[in-house]
Amino acid sequence: MTGQASDRTAPVVAAPVRAQRDFERSFAALDDIFAFVRSHLDARGAGEADAYAIDLTIEELFTNMVKYNAAGSGSIGIEIMVDFIAVHLRMHIAIHRKGLS
Repeated sequence: MTGQASDRTAPVVAAPVRAQRDFERSFAALDDIFAFVRSHLDARGAGEADAYAIDLTIEELFTNMVKYNAAGSGSIGIEIMVDFIAVHLRMHIAIHRKGLS
């Protein structure tokens, strides 16, 4: 059917949700972290089982970063990107020590 317009339309693909936020190095920050991450998971319709697995992973990583780096200072950053295929999660810790620039 050369030269004729197709009545097929391309699927609409939503742009990924991406956000980054720093959190206090404290166990008390966990509720805020869960709320931050869940809001982005909910925006892309992540299922409860997936959200629970991600919460568990975040809790383990975050508590280890706080617990086993007691001498550290600074915040712990969390970056999340959620698209319709995967969740990409990055956590980083800023360590500020005298003599380092």
